[in-house]
Amino acid sequence: MSTTTVMGGAASVSHSEAAPGFFARFWNSIVASKQAQADDFLRPYLAQASVADLAQLGFTSAEIAEIKKDRHLPVTSWI
Repeated sequence: MSTTTVMGGAASVSHSEAAPGFFARFWNSIVASKQAQADDFLRPYLAQASVADLAQLGFTSAEIAEIKKDRHLPVTSWI
């Protein structure tokens, strides 16, 4: 395992632990944003499903409890 030291008193960092570059961080932020939009859109639909249906879809009991907190949200019909 190779380590690289940086001048100026910074700690040594291995190449495998290097921080992601600009484009990787940018892409990860886009993916996170799109996932948040999808979660916000689907939450009211999932909240109206029965517990048995959610369990059949693979949600855990903790996830089902979190989903059911949003059962008061209106279901939208447009994106």
